[in-house]
Amino acid sequence: MLTIFAGSGASSAVNETTYPTTKRFFEQLPKNVTKQRLFQLLLEFSQGQRQGGLVDVEQLLWYIGELLDGLAPLSTDGHIAAWFAGQNRLHNLVRRKFDSRATFELLKEAAKMGADLRDAINRRVYDHYGSQPRAEELAKTWTLVFDWIGSHTGRVEIFTTNYDVVIEEAIRSGAYSQVTGRTSETLPRLREELWREELDPTAAGPGLLTKLHGSVDWIRSSDGKILTSTGSFVGDHERHVILYPGFKGRPDRAPFDAFHSWFAKALRVTSHALFIGFAFRDPYINDLVRESLPEQAGVVVIDPAEHIELAGLGTRPLKHIKAGFSNESFHEAIRALELERSSRDAA
Repeated sequence: MLTIFAGSGASSAVNETTYPTTKRFFEQLPKNVTKQRLFQLLLEFSQGQRQGGLVDVEQLLWYIGELLDGLAPLSTDGHIAAWFAGQNRLHNLVRRKFDSRATFELLKEAAKMGADLRDAINRRVYDHYGSQPRAEELAKTWTLVFDWIGSHTGRVEIFTTNYDVVIEEAIRSGAYSQVTGRTSETLPRLREELWREELDPTAAGPGLLTKLHGSVDWIRSSDGKILTSTGSFVGDHERHVILYPGFKGRPDRAPFDAFHSWFAKALRVTSHALFIGFAFRDPYINDLVRESLPEQAGVVVIDPAEHIELAGLGTRPLKHIKAGFSNESFHEAIRALELERSSRDAA
């Protein structure tokens, strides 16, 4: 079975302006975000942690989350730490002359600033990734992939961490048979149950498209179903079925737990894996690859970086095509995968 994994580089190759990589997403943040004092302080801290190295939006949002977690006990009404600080009980406790109530109010204000900053950055997801790709853009990338999948005799599972609908639009416009899980109802929903079924690696043809971090067009309805929408922000982050940028760790809620479980199942029966535009910077996904992908699996990576941290791949048969996702690099990848498979069959 072949597993294809698409990272941000797989969409930026379609249109780098519309679907920026993590680095470009960070660079394109508007001034009303980047000029905020809290943003500047977080950037200063991040650069210090990386000893002057490049900082991206994933890291910045991670630090915002850590800051909010740290402030929560002293800034949340009802928490025992806030109870001590809010009524100046800390003064009575340690018997020093200071007014902890002022500190309590400052912490609450700082927590709100952090939450507002995170909200402003997360909203940018819909500004960037909510657009549909043009047919001529797909023709140079994903249309080629699905044309090849149509001629492939084995099962193909596709996974992506991207929020955009590039792959879905390629499937729809070309009438390809890769399963997106969307129903054809008036109000289409996502059939979450598909990802909780048994995986049959011997079944011929395409398998599922699994969006590990969610999609800009998934909305949680009042009855708990996941509906598809226009890809625009609806004004409530809780309704969007998406894992926003930031180092995410192990998902513990539906449907993301099922998606990652399906990924692990697919990896365990994968004979060949193709990674497109994925930088191997997600520790949890790296762990799943290292633990689940068979040691003898052939691996091809399409990524223009001169060197990428291939954490999780270990000593598996590997070819790194140092190029962006294109007609040429994809066919070079397929030739490499077929050559590796032929060598294995001969052995």
